[in-house]
Amino acid sequence: MKSLILGLSFLLSAQAFATGSVYCSTPAKEYEFSGTTGRVAGNPLIDGMLVNTDEETQTFSNSRIVGYWNMGETLKFAIADDQFSNLLYSVEAKFVYSDEGPSYVGVLTLASGEFFLVECEM
Repeated sequence: MKSLILGLSFLLSAQAFATGSVYCSTPAKEYEFSGTTGRVAGNPLIDGMLVNTDEETQTFSNSRIVGYWNMGETLKFAIADDQFSNLLYSVEAKFVYSDEGPSYVGVLTLASGEFFLVECEM
């Protein structure tokens, strides 16, 4: 009985501490995004998002990350401005498998409408 209870508590607690990460960057590293995710269905974003650009490094809280989605073959997220009226960054990527291994490849769109190729790793 003790081993059953111990085994069940281990299985239930292991999920609570299982974390991973998401990292996205443009090929020339003009824009880099990183965040911590949970290893549960949908890989929810836990700690917000760190964004490095050529000009600055910013940290955006979870409340500013809108539309985060990572399930199966799709990874999507957007980062809103302070008033939640405009999107500063938007990433949409699809799962691909190449000789270098699995990743997500897609498009980063800036508030200006400018866009870049982006590659993400989980």
